[in-house]
Amino acid sequence: MKVAIAPDQVTVHMNLVFQENATSLPLVSIYLDSSNSTAVIAQIAPAIQKLVQGANIASLTLRAQTLNSSQVWYLRENYTLVLSGTNKNLGSTVRSDLAFVSMDAPDSIKSGGLELNTVGLAFLVKPLNSQGNQTLFYVNGHQSLNSVIPVQTALLFHLLDFSWVPSVSFWANHRDLLGQVTTMSFDSGGPRFNLTFGPRSPENTLLKAFTAVYYPSLEISVPASAWVEGTVVSFDLSTQAESWMPLIAGASLVTLAAVGVLDRSLTKGQRARKKKASK
Repeated sequence: MKVAIAPDQVTVHMNLVFQENATSLPLVSIYLDSSNSTAVIAQIAPAIQKLVQGANIASLTLRAQTLNSSQVWYLRENYTLVLSGTNKNLGSTVRSDLAFVSMDAPDSIKSGGLELNTVGLAFLVKPLNSQGNQTLFYVNGHQSLNSVIPVQTALLFHLLDFSWVPSVSFWANHRDLLGQVTTMSFDSGGPRFNLTFGPRSPENTLLKAFTAVYYPSLEISVPASAWVEGTVVSFDLSTQAESWMPLIAGASLVTLAAVGVLDRSLTKGQRARKKKASK
């Protein structure tokens, strides 16, 4: 998830990739825009509005597809959401409530016959329940003696669940004062969902591994020097004088350089005249 804040709106880019080889996915390619994305908006908007009152999805674009590479299936979902109602313009300062980055859309979202959200239930529960007694299971690095915990974990897993994401005040914060950009980022430090299972060998290892992995990261960018209070990011709007400052600074450097060159030229000329006079 990448969030870009502007004075009058917030743009959210979500590039979600779910990777698995536990089952076969249908080959599907989907494109939704403002003309046919109403159903998807209806599923996501309540999750945003629950955290930020007055927020609305002004537009939504979605590209989703499945593909198979080296016997591994990938479900890729690329969302672009333009949000309104998240910002308050106080004249010289903009305050943007980003509580929505912890949104959770828990329900099924389908398009083109493909499940886009509750993928654990749609794709993983059936193969997990079909495993025999000689199967090893690992969920997020922990071994499970049977399929009960893996199945329950899969049932609760959906791609648009960001409820585990902390407030932006706890994210890493980097300010580029020269470029006038503030970037905040959060990395979970490992996969959010990591399922591995397969037949047990006599040595108690996996003879063959079936996996499903989801590893999200998040980033926010603000075109200014910003500060954070809880879930709210604030930044000052540039005045006309401030917008000229880089040019003024550049012109000052050029002027200093020119003065330095001129000073050296004058000094050399004075030295040459002194030498001639002494002769």
